[in-house]
Amino acid sequence: MAVRRIKRRSSRRFGAPRSQNGKRPHDGELRGRARLGKRTKRLTKRLGAADVAVIDHEDIDRVSGEDLVATGVGCVVNVARSTSGRYPNQGPLILTHAGVCLVDVPGADLFDRLDDGDEIVVRGGQVLRDGEVIAEGEQQTVEIVERDREWNDGAARTRFLQLLEAAGYEDPWGRAQRRRLSALLFT
Repeated sequence: MAVRRIKRRSSRRFGAPRSQNGKRPHDGELRGRARLGKRTKRLTKRLGAADVAVIDHEDIDRVSGEDLVATGVGCVVNVARSTSGRYPNQGPLILTHAGVCLVDVPGADLFDRLDDGDEIVVRGGQVLRDGEVIAEGEQQTVEIVERDREWNDGAARTRFLQLLEAAGYEDPWGRAQRRRLSALLFT
């Protein structure tokens, strides 16, 4: 009989940003060893509080955000956009509310320029190695993520309504989704 693996996830979702591992939320520079992983799920198994996660994860989902927070990592550098606008995603909001420094450097070649374990510094939207800026992007703050989330929710609603319209009134899936939407809006 196989034993189920239990994984802890952050129970805190929203609210004021809190400190990470007893430290103040980031406001200057963060130093750590780069831990590279194109698969966030696999990377979280080897991350520690002294590491900087370098990921390639467009539209960070809730589960990935919670897993990254649970590792105690202080900084996440994403070579893709954490929120693209295709659908609403809570991962960036979970990370920023937990006090994790999230920096988006879309298109940066960090996987080619860094080796796993390299000592790097993240200062604002810059990633430095040996004092040299190797990538520049945008540090995601709670305010930026919440603003983008509102925009994404509007885009997601519009796309959802387009899908319902395209499915047609008689489509079983469309009817079921309209029923769920009505229950959410009017109860």
